[in-house]
Amino acid sequence: MQKDLYRLEKVIRKTHPAAGRTVSDSSLLSLRNEIAKNLPPQATTIEYAKLIHPLIDTLQGGHIGMYPRGALWRYNYQSSKHVLPLSLKQLDGGQIVISALKTNQDSSLLAAEVLQINGRPIKKIVDEAYLFAAGSDGPNRSGARNRAIKNLPTYLRWTLGKQDSFQITLRRRYRDTTLTVLSPALTKKRSKNASVANQQQRKKHEKTINYGFDASRKTAIVDLNSFSGYDPFNVVYPMALKRVLAKAEQDSAQTIILDLRDNGGGRSSNILKLLRYFIKEETTVFKPWTLPRSGWLYASLVNKGVFTVPVLTGKNGSARFGRFMRHDIKPRKNGYRGELIVLINSGSFSAATITASILKSNDLAVLMGQEAGGNYHETYAGLFSMVGLRRTGLMVRMPHLLIPTAVDATKQPFGKTLQPDIVVPIIPIDIVDPRDRLLLQALEYSEK
Repeated sequence: MQKDLYRLEKVIRKTHPAAGRTVSDSSLLSLRNEIAKNLPPQATTIEYAKLIHPLIDTLQGGHIGMYPRGALWRYNYQSSKHVLPLSLKQLDGGQIVISALKTNQDSSLLAAEVLQINGRPIKKIVDEAYLFAAGSDGPNRSGARNRAIKNLPTYLRWTLGKQDSFQITLRRRYRDTTLTVLSPALTKKRSKNASVANQQQRKKHEKTINYGFDASRKTAIVDLNSFSGYDPFNVVYPMALKRVLAKAEQDSAQTIILDLRDNGGGRSSNILKLLRYFIKEETTVFKPWTLPRSGWLYASLVNKGVFTVPVLTGKNGSARFGRFMRHDIKPRKNGYRGELIVLINSGSFSAATITASILKSNDLAVLMGQEAGGNYHETYAGLFSMVGLRRTGLMVRMPHLLIPTAVDATKQPFGKTLQPDIVVPIIPIDIVDPRDRLLLQALEYSEK
């Protein structure tokens, strides 16, 4: 088992862009030796993950993730009929509550605090799921916990297998109760009309770009759930984005609320397309991207071809990547010049954080919500390889590119995740009340 540990430490030290920046090589070696002392001769995959995870966590660099072998395949393709039929959310007070229900479930369960699932404390389950949550950028852990809680049904499916029912211990009105929740496989079949209505509602919810307009306030709401979508060649997405922003211009919006909550990121080219609409002068978005030379050694065969040119042309131990990438952008003709409000939370990550960081750095927007999951100064993404740890049954998704954001470094300490200008904490009323309290506050702010 020590071979897996030593292999992981070596790959991190040689190829992860955060090595030598957020943590020194000597610290990684020292941590590896400390972990090696506690490695048992035999243990489960979860137990090994707990021991090895500090190597990943100490990087403070998102996009590096650890998964049980085959978990990514199961996540994308296995049936959801035998999973926990509840959505959970963590409040700012630390309580993990039920945030959404499936059809025919008791509405009084909303905002009930979850204490145990199948006799196991919820915090222990979340701590385990956190191991496979791909981490936040910077010292903030809320982004990783957000992912862990959001993907908790999937994690339980990995560890418990198929379940027809779950024993849930809840705290409601200061009373603890235990009830049985059936998995979707055993719930009563819905009528055909209800099924069609729910499919339409789900399709609308999953749309990558949504638009709304408050005529009384002359405020447009642009909800971006991702910076990728629609098609693998990124042809339709820019057209949809352009169409939405043109609609805001057509409506003569005096304020735009850009909702980047729970936006996990996507294509960097779409960041540039969006920012061109809001900037007022030529702006630098990225500093030169770099990758360690040794990153090529651990890359997949497909990525080796991509890595070859920058590895051969780079200097001083780091090879420049993206020589043909546009780092500077010019404002769009007749771009937007009104007030801009950006909504963020712990689920805002990667491209979403880069976008919000540039807007904040150039004093182009007011940020509202909660601390983001992504870093203000830089991110580590772009090109990846999968590192197999054969003896522990784990796979590690390793990013290789350092993507520095061209922000005003004096506005936040280095390594700190993106902070909102106006903090709006998550409280129980946000779960029970179907209205979006943060969006309402943003609308009220737009009237000032």
